[in-house]
This record gives sequence, C-alpha cells and structure tokens, in this order.
Amino acid sequence: MKFAVIDLGSNTFHLMIVKISGERFIPSDILYRESYMTSLSSGGGKTILQKNWDDALQTAEKIKSVLNFYHVENIKITGTAVLRTADNRKEFLQQMEAILQNPVHVIDGSMEANYIGEGSLLHPVLKEGKHLILDIGGGSTECILLDNGGIGPKASFHLGIGVLKKMFFTEEVITQKQIIAASEYTDKTISTFMEELKNVPIDSLTGASGTFEAIEKILFGKTEYGIHANNISISIFKKLYGELIFSDLESRLQYSNMPKERAPLIPVGLFLIHYFINKINPKEINISHFALKEGILLEMLKNTHKNSGR
Repeated sequence: MKFAVIDLGSNTFHLMIVKISGERFIPSDILYRESYMTSLSSGGGKTILQKNWDDALQTAEKIKSVLNFYHVENIKITGTAVLRTADNRKEFLQQMEAILQNPVHVIDGSMEANYIGEGSLLHPVLKEGKHLILDIGGGSTECILLDNGGIGPKASFHLGIGVLKKMFFTEEVITQKQIIAASEYTDKTISTFMEELKNVPIDSLTGASGTFEAIEKILFGKTEYGIHANNISISIFKKLYGELIFSDLESRLQYSNMPKERAPLIPVGLFLIHYFINKINPKEINISHFALKEGILLEMLKNTHKNSGR
C-alpha cells in the first residue's frame, strides 16, 4: 500500500512517498523523498509574500505531478506555523487544495510537536535516556523532551528562523547586539517550558530541521536518511558556530559543503542551537532524520491497520 505525506512547512515543503510491505515503516520502504524551499516565513509569519506565494504554487504543481506518477491514493497534507498565523492564509490554502486536490490539515503547535516526537522515536538511540528534540522551522520551533522512550513536556514557540530574522537579524551579517536582543526575547518565550526541564539531565540535544541537515552536510558531506542518527560533539559545533555566526553571505557560500539554499538563514539557526546548548548543557548533539512526516506516517499506518481489523 502506498502512502504520501506532504508537509507544507513555513520554510520548506516536504514530500515523502512510501510503499509499505510489512507491518512497520522502514527507510527502505521509501519510493520518493524530496524537499522544496519556498520560504513562506519571509514575511515574518504575519503574511505570505507574493514571490513566495508564487513559488509555492509552482512547487505544489510539481508535487501533484509526482503523486500522479506514483498513483498514490493515501495522502495526508499538513500545514504548520505560517499557515496558522499569516493574514492571507485562507486564500493560500484554497489554492493549495485546488492544485493538490486534497484537504490541507493545519495542525496546532502541540500536535506538531507530538508528531515530531513520535517520529523521532524511530531512532533506537533516542529510546533510552533523556533527549531534547529541537525542530527549527521557518515560523516556529518545537521542543520535545523524550524521556526513556516516552514523550515528556513539549511545546511550540514563535521562534522560527524566518520570524527571528524579521524581528532581530535584519542585516546580512549578525551583530552581537542582535544576538543579545534575540536571546532576551527567547528567554521570555520559553521560560515556562524551561522550568519543566529544571534539574533534568539531558543526554543529547537532538536536531530535526533544515539547519541541522545543513550542519550534517557541512561536516559529513552528505545527509544519510536512515535509522542511524549522526552524532556531533559540542566542541565541533561550537567551532562551526564561531566560524559562521558573524560571517557574510559570500563567505558562507564559499564554506566547504555549504548547502546554497540554506546559506542565507543558517546563522539564525546556529544562534538558536547555541542558545539551547547553553541553556540545557547536553552531553552531545544528535541529528534525527525522522520527525514530523514520519510521525504522521505512523498515525496513518495505525489508522489503516485499525480500519482493516488487523
């Protein structure tokens, strides 16, 4: 049976098509997997700018052609942060649904965080110990504590890289003054959540996002989607942070293995990762290849088995 999960994210649209032959999802079930930069969060989450709107419509046409090619019938489309907050989201969603010929389910932050947590647990290494999942999107950032295979405190915050860039990092080169202002805003935004993590020893900060994928490509030359979660030492991350945080775009584009599409916003993502490292003092950094899409797929499989009486 074929399933397609489409995530209309605030910075990137994601498409995953799988053909499940067994009882559970495994990476070899994947027929197609692609990400498309749309940068819907360029308006800071308040509105979808016309250029990004037009790019998103063209991307939806591409996605629809892929769905037709693979003859997928079991389709779930979700929308996240920008599609929760943009003032022109209603018309945008209508056009998306017309092209994709399926409803778009705009999910709230709590549900998004839960899907991310469930998907992340596909990594065996995250089933033991305490791991803070950090999913940095364009319009929001989700934080989920995985506690020995279960989902603990979770929250979604107005801390996406598109939002923070619009609010604080308005120049090409980040300044220390901007970092201080953004840190103060982040302190206020996450204070209640951080109280829940007080005195909790964190084994890893585990990233599931475009920024973490960019870091993975920079350090390892590629991203290998699979059960293995790549590990990065705190010292290696801090070295990378020091080299890139105050860099200009031209320098970033010349940096070894830098993904071109991620270069403009990667300092904002690095800021957030560095911020959380200082807050929770994890032993290491993991990079999760499973997050929202995989969590949604697990739910689709569960519902299919339930409806078939299996």
